[in-house]
Amino acid sequence: MPTSQPDWEIIKQIVAEALDLPPERRRGLIDARCDGDARLRAEVESLLAAADESVGVMAPRIDVWLGIGGPDLLSLGGHRVGRYVLDRLISEGSMAAVYQARQLKPQRVVAVKILRAALPMIDSAGRFDRESDALGRIGHPNIARIFEAGVHRTDSGVAMPFIAMEYVEGVPVTHFARQRKIGARDAIALMIKIASAVHAAHQQAVIHRDLKPANVLVDSTGEPKVLDFGIARIAGRDTPQNTWQTTAGVLLGTPGYMSPEQAAGRLDDVDVRSDVWSLGV
Repeated sequence: MPTSQPDWEIIKQIVAEALDLPPERRRGLIDARCDGDARLRAEVESLLAAADESVGVMAPRIDVWLGIGGPDLLSLGGHRVGRYVLDRLISEGSMAAVYQARQLKPQRVVAVKILRAALPMIDSAGRFDRESDALGRIGHPNIARIFEAGVHRTDSGVAMPFIAMEYVEGVPVTHFARQRKIGARDAIALMIKIASAVHAAHQQAVIHRDLKPANVLVDSTGEPKVLDFGIARIAGRDTPQNTWQTTAGVLLGTPGYMSPEQAAGRLDDVDVRSDVWSLGV
């Protein structure tokens, strides 16, 4: 029976194969591929369990971190996703790509955020919709509105979750402050609006968990918009196990703006106070 450390490439390959199977058929695959290697089996089952427990609105697939599966999201310009035609790529990260897009009915410019990889389980789409609905109920002038959440299927059958939201033409709040050379009074007034927006989300039991300047844009009139509840946690509905910190070492959020409890991985301590910390940073 093997005792050496399992090879990471083998783990990735087995997990990739397992994700393509319904849950009830995975055990046979794992039995055959691990062939009595307890360490290998433990690593594979740990990653698959993390995938099965992922529920965040735009929670990243385990295969994103493993580098397997999923369409090329950087070449979707001109394609149609749901009711939206993607015009140009705005930004892309490890979990998702964001496009400026056109909604045909009603006609308007929107931003469409698409997950980098497909959903692993049948019920994930439903959970995605439920949590996106919760975000859509947050009504505040300084929060970018969410118009729709759905799952688009490509011609090859790959499911791509997406969120269509208000398109905001602006710059990060720190850039705005430097460019306009705003004084203390204006900075405080700006911060009050941002804090009020975050409080409105908290009133709906939604925690952002990734507040940072890049997620707060200020338009030409000086109005801020809080963006990207991409890793939002629905307080009271989520559990610590549903917050991603896998055996691959992935912790959601931006390290420089994380609260101490979030950075330390004390997941059951992450609540509205974590957002307050990030706002202060």
